[in-house]
Amino acid sequence: MRKITTFLLLLFFSIAGHEYSMAQSGAERNARIDSLILKLQSHTEDTDKIKILNDLAYTYRTDNPNEGIKYGIQSLSLSAKLGWKKGLARANSTLGSNYFSKSDYSAALEYWMQALKINDQLKNKEGIAAHLQNIGEVYYRQLSYPLALEYYYKALEVAKQLNNKLLISHAYTSIGNAYTEQYRFQQAYDNHLKALEIDKERNEKNDIASDLINIAYIYNEQNNFTEALKYLYEGLDTKKETGDKNGLARCYGIIGKTYLNISKTSTDKTTPLLKAIAYIDSAIVIDKITGYLDNLQKNNKSLSEAEELRN
Repeated sequence: MRKITTFLLLLFFSIAGHEYSMAQSGAERNARIDSLILKLQSHTEDTDKIKILNDLAYTYRTDNPNEGIKYGIQSLSLSAKLGWKKGLARANSTLGSNYFSKSDYSAALEYWMQALKINDQLKNKEGIAAHLQNIGEVYYRQLSYPLALEYYYKALEVAKQLNNKLLISHAYTSIGNAYTEQYRFQQAYDNHLKALEIDKERNEKNDIASDLINIAYIYNEQNNFTEALKYLYEGLDTKKETGDKNGLARCYGIIGKTYLNISKTSTDKTTPLLKAIAYIDSAIVIDKITGYLDNLQKNNKSLSEAEELRN
């Protein structure tokens, strides 16, 4: 079982100053791409064209990062030609996002380092905080947790200077995740709790649910399944309120995996196994509807394990 927040947070951060939906459907995404390509065809080489190229690059990042890279390079080239530093910063940022989606972390790091440098020159503190966070994420994915923490703490410091609750919350979440991976559970818990408190102030229910699930993960790692389930059920209720189907499927799957873990240490294996199967089945039903293939694969694997233990 893995924590579920970090990559989504990264996608929010990866192009500071733009407001994007992180839960676009495939149809919405395709419609946006078609609209942007149509606009692109009628534009001369100006800063507006750079914005469109960056939007295209960013929109492609999850489903077709190679195409996103193509538009990102065009944006980078035109920004350099026009000498527009803001465009250069965003082009480097979107290119980093696309390479990250391809798991090419060395390339992502190179582009995000450049984006950080330009944002520093522009004295754009939101951009600085965003890319410090992103660089930390690269090191996190490379399992270099001390380096990840170094950048996460730098991001947190800048976010606090801005008094930006969203950036502060996300930094605390990432710090908590890095501590969890090092089995430093008390520090992990303290940071996730800080994120939860801020998100409750913000009344951002999807983030609240993610915080609850991250805390549950810590308890799961310590085999404290009672506390884990307490936080998971609270997270599940919150996801039901928001109508986030992918989040709901993740919750069902993680609860199912928790019951699967319980069955391995319990004298009564049947009851937790039946619960595990029921929750994982619920997750799979939603995954098939939403087309959330990564989650579907994980839940199918958990279901196979539960069925094997049951027989």
